[in-house]
Amino acid sequence: MDIIKKKSSKSRTKLYISATIAITALVSAMVLNNNNVSLAKNTLLIAKVKQGDLAISVEGYGKLVSEKLKLITAATQATVSEVLLKPGAQVSEKSIIAVLENPYLTQQLTNEQQELAQLQANFRQLKVNQQREKLTEQAMLTEVKSAYQSARLKRQAQQQLVDQGIISQITFQQSQLDENQLDARVKILANRLQKLSLVHLEALNIQQQRIEQQLGKLTSIEQQIEQLTVKANFEGVIQHMAIKLGQSLQAGQEIAVIGSTKRLIAEIVIPQNQASLVQLTQQVTIDTRQTTITGEVSRIDPIVENNMVKVDIKLNEQLPSNARPEQSVDANIITKVLKNVSYIEKPINVMTNSQHTLYRLNSTQAMAKRTKISFGETAGRYIQINSAIKPGEHFILSDLSNYQSETIHLH
Repeated sequence: MDIIKKKSSKSRTKLYISATIAITALVSAMVLNNNNVSLAKNTLLIAKVKQGDLAISVEGYGKLVSEKLKLITAATQATVSEVLLKPGAQVSEKSIIAVLENPYLTQQLTNEQQELAQLQANFRQLKVNQQREKLTEQAMLTEVKSAYQSARLKRQAQQQLVDQGIISQITFQQSQLDENQLDARVKILANRLQKLSLVHLEALNIQQQRIEQQLGKLTSIEQQIEQLTVKANFEGVIQHMAIKLGQSLQAGQEIAVIGSTKRLIAEIVIPQNQASLVQLTQQVTIDTRQTTITGEVSRIDPIVENNMVKVDIKLNEQLPSNARPEQSVDANIITKVLKNVSYIEKPINVMTNSQHTLYRLNSTQAMAKRTKISFGETAGRYIQINSAIKPGEHFILSDLSNYQSETIHLH
């Protein structure tokens, strides 16, 4: 049988001493190397100081939205029987979005059509009755006129006989009376016939108005039935659909929202603490992830939500053909331009209006020396240099805060 031997406390002590010596030697080597650091240039981030105009901007993000929106609502109470399009679909004025149904409207249409047919029949019957009545009056007038002409001839004939004493004066006067009475009847009947025509015309107008009212009711119902086939009546893209199959809708209830694809604006949000820098008409660069376009600030929302402020950007350039509402974009709002300043890409951990130490490369770029620099305002990925640094000089932007050496050798 093998016997396992325990390590003695003396062996453990030797092991601890050896480890301590190794750690001490490593720390000493690190301190020594820190005073004579050599780093590979290709592992460092190096940037050159530039001089020129530096645009100070506020960064934001958001989306393209339609400047003009159209709300589609239900014209009457109905049930959704078909949903033909979904959000994101391109539509024209004649595009059908959904189909609704309302059996009550169909029955009402039939009833109103029957009522219209009855009114039109009554109108035709009224015209027939009026013609019959007018013919009766005209026949009576003609008969009385004929009697009047006979009485007149009789009176004229008796005029000569009474002068000759053939007939008595009383007979002649009776003939005159008959002529005058018939003349009066002719005038009354003529006046009656004239007024009857006016009465007939008014009766026809009243009946025609009833028909027109019924036509209006019928047209209204036909339009409501036609609107059960929901059309876009607008060119753009469906941004929101508020209905589903089988849903019951009330008159005026939302069906869809369509946004124009021809007139878009950028709706972005910026941090609340930078909103005071933004003003109307400031120039903006919009990145659609496919192209870059310019615009200007057209509206600043006074309401703050989640420490963010909403800003509308009016676009100055023609949008690409594939630009769509709800498309994500990034924005840079140029708040001011620093004229002819020195600047460099923003080093790691460097804040606006602060002082920081960077390693400046010599002319051969074989060595870098610690240099304290005063920084100014930040402009995107660049930061202003307030110190007397010449354009064209190179600095190491990588974080070398762990090194305390005044000089770093590069290879």
